[in-house]
Amino acid sequence: MEDRLATRNDISAVLRNASERTRGEMKVADVTHRDVMLEFRAAMKRREIRSLIHEGEAVALLAWDRGAFEDGVEYLSTSFIGIEKFFQPNVPSVRFGGRLLRRLQRQAGNIMIVSQCYSDHPKVQRWYELMGYEMYDQDETSKSFVLHRRT
Repeated sequence: MEDRLATRNDISAVLRNASERTRGEMKVADVTHRDVMLEFRAAMKRREIRSLIHEGEAVALLAWDRGAFEDGVEYLSTSFIGIEKFFQPNVPSVRFGGRLLRRLQRQAGNIMIVSQCYSDHPKVQRWYELMGYEMYDQDETSKSFVLHRRT
């Protein structure tokens, strides 16, 4: 796998072919296709969205935005969408995702990354942990994970 700065075509193709799992998460999160399209296009203008490429095809998008907690501690917040191929066992998505997130974290100045997941898949927590995250909160519809800064 590799990544590149997402293009308009990547965004359109991945959104058009979003996996059933991803569409389900969007529904639970109460966001529309249009909401995601607008968010990802804004991220593209900021150059804060990467296409994840497998065998020459954009199989997922990872966008991020910088934020700060009330105490001033900065973090990156992520948004993700993938096509069915991304979730296939032969795609090294978890291993690659962990490396990509650590690289983004370094480039952002070693600040924490916060990711929220709306999937009810039983292996979600394990996948996030393999990427280096720790679950820090959970409610009826989502799990929140943090990738702590490297010390």
